[in-house]
Amino acid sequence: MNLFTQGKGDGITFDSKGFSIKDCRINGTGRNFAEYLLEDKIDTRLPLVADYHGTMVNVSFQKINEDKKTVDLYAPVFPGIKYKIASPVTNYVKEFGALIPKGSLKTISRATAF
Repeated sequence: MNLFTQGKGDGITFDSKGFSIKDCRINGTGRNFAEYLLEDKIDTRLPLVADYHGTMVNVSFQKINEDKKTVDLYAPVFPGIKYKIASPVTNYVKEFGALIPKGSLKTISRATAF
């Protein structure tokens, strides 16, 4: 289950794969990724979200290194995939609960009771 969806902002692509990123393309224009995030005041508590053939896949931010002008991520990004910053989640608990199929919590609580 994934609460996050792609936001309506910029399309972000990368020319190389990896966990530590220096450069990216914002709507096709080359930029330093750290500078983009800082200058545009991007909320890095929200992940990057990519649409992998209908499945939303999150890539969370670890840190922005302002000295090296790099961005460290908890998962790799890949070339040829368009990422966007996630849309904000207004009520995490409520929205997560809405994704859980009815009756599945009883099954889970019985299975973990032993």
